[in-house]
Amino acid sequence: MNVFSMMHLKVTTQTLLSWAEIAYAWKFVDVIRKLWDIEKPQFPNYTPGSMGPAASDELLARDGRKWVYRLNH
Repeated sequence: MNVFSMMHLKVTTQTLLSWAEIAYAWKFVDVIRKLWDIEKPQFPNYTPGSMGPAASDELLARDGRKWVYRLNH
């Protein structure tokens, strides 16, 4: 086994979750999902294929920043 394979194996095993960890995470997701079923969240949605919601531009503009677009890379 070469060094790259050993590094990949180490990273792969470190990113795996146990079933107990997954079940614990779902406890949070289930609470959020139930809340969303009661009250619809107001997400800044946008048209698929567009550059994103206007709210993202506004958020960055507050700090004098803007997105850098690379359209033809």
